[in-house]
Amino acid sequence: MERHSINLAEYVRLAQSGDINSYEQIVKRLQTSAFSQAFSILGDSYLAEDAAQDAFIEAYRKLGSLRSPEAFIIWFRRIVFTACNRIRRRMSIGTTSVEEAEKIADISESPVEQLERKEREQTVHLAIQALPDNLRMVTALYYIGDIDQQSIADYLDLSETTVKKRLFNARKKLKEGITNMAKVISEKKMPAEVVSARVIAELVSRPQPLLIKDHPIRQIVEQIKMALLDYEMIDSSEVEEKEIYPSIQDSYISRTTAYQLDSKHVLRTQTSGATLRAIKGRKIPIRLLTTGRVFRPVREDEQHLKVFHQLDGICVAPTASQDELETTLSKAIAAVLGTVDIKFREGDFGWIDQGMDIEVKVNDKWTDVAGCGMLKPEMLKEAGHDPKHTQGYAFGLGLERLAILKLGLKNVRDLWRPPYIQPFQ
Repeated sequence: MERHSINLAEYVRLAQSGDINSYEQIVKRLQTSAFSQAFSILGDSYLAEDAAQDAFIEAYRKLGSLRSPEAFIIWFRRIVFTACNRIRRRMSIGTTSVEEAEKIADISESPVEQLERKEREQTVHLAIQALPDNLRMVTALYYIGDIDQQSIADYLDLSETTVKKRLFNARKKLKEGITNMAKVISEKKMPAEVVSARVIAELVSRPQPLLIKDHPIRQIVEQIKMALLDYEMIDSSEVEEKEIYPSIQDSYISRTTAYQLDSKHVLRTQTSGATLRAIKGRKIPIRLLTTGRVFRPVREDEQHLKVFHQLDGICVAPTASQDELETTLSKAIAAVLGTVDIKFREGDFGWIDQGMDIEVKVNDKWTDVAGCGMLKPEMLKEAGHDPKHTQGYAFGLGLERLAILKLGLKNVRDLWRPPYIQPFQ
């Protein structure tokens, strides 16, 4: 940030009087700082650019309400925060880990070299996102914005000594963080896309069939609800905490790679987490349903999408049994497909006992549409229920699978195209 002959407050006064050129000078002086601040919050260069642009537009619109031009930077910094929060709410996800403003790969790089470079960049920016808020902000301003320490101090209303101290502490934590994250990514063979904010933003912004009145997915949910009237439908979040019941923690989380939002949160890979948590503190008998989108980093084809829908159910009651579970699932499936042959075969889901896969026969072909099983006694105990006097079961239905069978579709993508979903007008 250069020193100018006209100070910022004077430009603000002129801009408040209607001088658009003065506001352009304000933008030039602060655009790097605004971008770096937004990047430290959102962790993605494209989203940060959007937030900075929104903030400058909002600041210009509200410029007349600023009483003290000398307070512009503090006032503007709050506007950037607000713009970032709007973007996070619009995405329905928390702060996410990241990609740097992407450097264009050198044409001399081989595909392997390009992949290695991207992995290094992602590791660095994951480490930056893991820093505490006060350290992350000065780090982004200094290393990503390339802003000198005195200008950072001016922008954040800090002393230069404080900025230097925070940068020193940040470098120390970054060194430790990068080493640890590189090890984790290497050991777990984590796909690059699961930490990409751009990929996550694209997935979350896809259409939402459950909000479209006549969409087949929504109709199927309504049919199952009518068939299971003794079950209560509860809301659930697409953002999932990594921690759940200690007895099932490893098996529940680790079975499917998830899109990473931060050190504690992921985009959910199944809707089971909501029902499992909801039985805590409730009086038995408990019968709950939840539904929504889930996200998995799979290769998309005619039968698989990265974004799809599940409906989960859970029951905790003295009468809960495997026979009741099979009867409940048969009622739900019949409500959608009518009378069809149903086959229960042994399955393994890690976090439940006596797991079963459910297949249905439509047009002489067997298709897997659901999974289910009895709740582990130790999990019931952790949820506050006595496994000596009550039992529980859980089930999950794949709504796209049911829809393509019901409609006779061959490609699951058709459910996300006209006539079921209209293009944006």
